[in-house]
Formats: sequence, structure tokens, C-alpha cells
Amino acid sequence: MAVALIPEPIADPVVDPLTDWLDDVLAGLADGVAECATDAASASDAVRIDRIARLEKLKAAAAALQAAESVRFAQSQAQAQLAADVHPDKIGRGIADQLGLACKVSGFEASRRLGRARALWFELPEIYRLLTAGEISEYVSALVVTETRHLDAQTRRHVDAKITAAGIFRMGPRSAAASARKHAYEADREGYVQRGRTERKNRRVSLRPAPDTMSLLTGYLPAEQGVACLKALRDHTDTVRATGDPRFRDQIMADTLVERITGQAHAADVNAELQIVMSLDALLDAKRKHRGGVGWLWTSASRYRPRHLGHQQGPAVVAPAVRRARGRSANRR
Repeated sequence: MAVALIPEPIADPVVDPLTDWLDDVLAGLADGVAECATDAASASDAVRIDRIARLEKLKAAAAALQAAESVRFAQSQAQAQLAADVHPDKIGRGIADQLGLACKVSGFEASRRLGRARALWFELPEIYRLLTAGEISEYVSALVVTETRHLDAQTRRHVDAKITAAGIFRMGPRSAAASARKHAYEADREGYVQRGRTERKNRRVSLRPAPDTMSLLTGYLPAEQGVACLKALRDHTDTVRATGDPRFRDQIMADTLVERITGQAHAADVNAELQIVMSLDALLDAKRKHRGGVGWLWTSASRYRPRHLGHQQGPAVVAPAVRRARGRSANRR
């Protein structure tokens, strides 16, 4: 994708006052951390609670300032692109990427943040005011943005005033989201229902890595389908536990999920195949020594290689050999 970046005009090397002040704030926070680390009895518990409350407000106010700067940056970049006669279809490209670099997040996440910032800045002024004052958290403001996303700008401002009047600053995240959902539904019931119908088109299954060789398999499903899946797993787990199965409930549910999706008799019998691409020189290296046992041997030409294969076996026999090794391990168990 082509990215249209507009270079900033060269300005005098004068330190921005706000940037300089933010640097002082960061230095002060670092001093506070050092004080807590060196002197545990420097303040009473009551004072520490007050500090924690103010730091929470500081986080919210910082998020509000970051949102304002993001909106203004996006506006400036779009105007510069228009002035540079960039094609209309490419106006706005590259903005999220630059924000992502500044925030050390992906361009996709930066685009989501910019969308929330625009919604708060232009369509939810009361919620943004509470965020600026530190009365609500950034998380609560994001929940309000999400719950009102189907409303037009005028209706959204009307709901914004109602949510604020309802005392959202006294609510926790769950109650705040429920309040925003309630007023958004009352403002546009048909739009709210249509939003649910449209979202069903986005149902999907995704896989993400997790620590310690684990993974997160997620199903984004309609509510009734998700409940039906969980109920079926729980009912099967109750039946298996009644027979004296020693596994924990969560383990049984996870194993059942794998078995029913893959059609295997046991969840551990996943038929994994390892494919390795390696250079001819590494394959025919006569100086390579054979190492006994089943394991992994690091080579310069391939990421991993089973130790028991030796240098005379080619890539074609790698995957079957690994499967045989896994089968022997399973039989020993």
C-alpha cells in the first residue's frame, strides 16, 4: 500500500513549551518511583491512596491530551495532503502509521485509537470533558464510544448529555457501559437492532500464540451460538466426570473441543507434520556428526532438525521420521 507522507516544514530549533513541560512531568514521575523504591516509610498509607487516586486522574487526563493531539495531527496531515494535490482516494493514508510509530503500536491499533479520539472530540464532548478532568478512565470512555457507534453525530451528542446527567463518573466500567447501551438503544432502537444483525457477518475463528507453547483459539460467534457451545461442553464434562475421569473440568472441556473439531479420539493425537527447507551443502556435509536420541539440532541452513536423522537422510524423510518418533513417545506413555 502506498503511503503518502507529507514532510514537516523545517522550523527553528526551539523547544516546544508543552513538550518541555511533559518532559518535566516524566522526570517527576521517575523521581517518585525512585523515592518509593528507596524509602518505604516516606509516606503514610492514607497519603499513598491519595497519590494513587491522583495518578489515575493523571492517566485519564494524559489520554485526553493524547487524543486531542492525535486529532489535530490527523487534521494537519490531511490538509497538507490536500495542498500537495494528493489523489482524493489516498487522503489520510500514512496518518495511522505515523501515530503507531509514536505510540509504539501497530498501524491498525493506532487507527482504532484515532477513531475513538475523533468520536470523543467531535461527537461526545461531555464524556471527553470528564476524561480531561480525570473523572472517568480512558477505558470507560472507550466503552461509551463502542456502545454509541451506531448513532449519527447529532443523536450521539444528545445521548452524551444524557449519560453525563445520569452520573457516569460515579459508575464502574460495567455500569457505565450498561448506561450508555440503555440510552443508545432508547435513542435509536432500530439502529441498535440492525447493528447486531450486521455484526453477525463478522463471525470468525482466530488463533493467537500464548506463552509456554500454548495458544488462544477464539470463536467470535453470535451470543446464542456461543452459549450453546459452552453448554454442550459443560454437559459432556459433567458426564465424563461422573465416570471418574481424573482430569479437571477445564482440561476435559479443552480436550473435548479439540476432539470434536478434529474428529480425533484423543486430543493429544494431533498429527503434526514438520517440513524443513535446507541447502544442499548442509544436507551433504560430510563433517556433520550423528547424534543419538530424538531431539532438535540447530543448523545454519534450517531452523530445527531431528537429531536422530543423521546427515545422510534427505528432507523427504524428515516428516515421517518425526511422526514415527512421536508415535513411539505416545506408546511409551
